[in-house]
Order: sequence, then C-alpha cells, then structure tokens
Amino acid sequence: MDVDFWTKLATLAGAVIAAVSGVWSLLIQLRGKRDSFKVGMDTISPEATPFTFLHVVSKSDHPIKISDYGFIEENGRLYSIPWEAELGDYIAHSGAFRGASFLEKRGDAFEVGYDRTRPVIGCFAMTNLESRPTLAFRRVTPIWRRALVRLKVWLKGDGYLG
Repeated sequence: MDVDFWTKLATLAGAVIAAVSGVWSLLIQLRGKRDSFKVGMDTISPEATPFTFLHVVSKSDHPIKISDYGFIEENGRLYSIPWEAELGDYIAHSGAFRGASFLEKRGDAFEVGYDRTRPVIGCFAMTNLESRPTLAFRRVTPIWRRALVRLKVWLKGDGYLG
C-alpha cells in the first residue's frame, strides 16, 4: 500500500460523494417545482358558520393557480363551483369567498363556503398544471367510499367531472 493507492482511493471517495450530492440536489430541485397544496373541509380557523367550507393552503415556494375546486356529493359526483357558476346553475345563496385562487407564496390560503342543500362527503381542488384533482374527505366518510371515489376520479382522468 503505497501513496499512489491512497491517492486513487481518496479521488474515488471524492467522486462518489460529489455524485451523490449532485443527484440529491437535482431531486430537491425537481421536487420543489411541483405544485404542492393542502385541501380540506371546513374553515382553516374554527368558527361557527352556517356555510359548508373548503380550504386550500399552498405548500409551494412558487405561485400556484387553483383552477378548479368544489365538493364531493354523497353519490361520488364532483361538484365544481367555478364550472357551475359559469353555467348559471349555481345555487342562489350568499356565499363566502376568502382569499384569491392565485396563491403567491407558501402559507397563502383560499376558502370557499356556501349553504349546501345536499350533504357532502368531501371536497377537491386542482391547479392549472394538474390533470386530476386532489381530494379530501370528511372524517366520518367510510374508507370504502373514499377508495371508490378515488378510483372513479383516477379512471376518468381529465373527465373527472363527468
């Protein structure tokens, strides 16, 4: 074991460490570019209100645009609020909209609520870069029903509202 052996071993160790840190850095950058947000039922802060709320909170370091959001009815149908508003079939009510659907930074929130006449089992939201919505369910929704709705949305893909 001479000096040449130890030099080659140190060079190899340095190259391996550089390769691992390069791959790690690339993975962190790729992960940070995805739209990441949390969607949930009810308001962010607990409060007494007659409305059924859904909320979206950004977990991304870059701006994201929430393009579609709404509720999941008991029959598993996704009820899109923007889509229904466009068609004029929107339920006449005095709704509550807090925040904007364009979330500029991490921690920005958007809440939508209105007086539902039909019960809901959950809610959904999606950004303009996604092909399928992110789903959230009430705690009392059975696991089999959650799985059925998730499967239905996954199979329908872009036609998730149909």
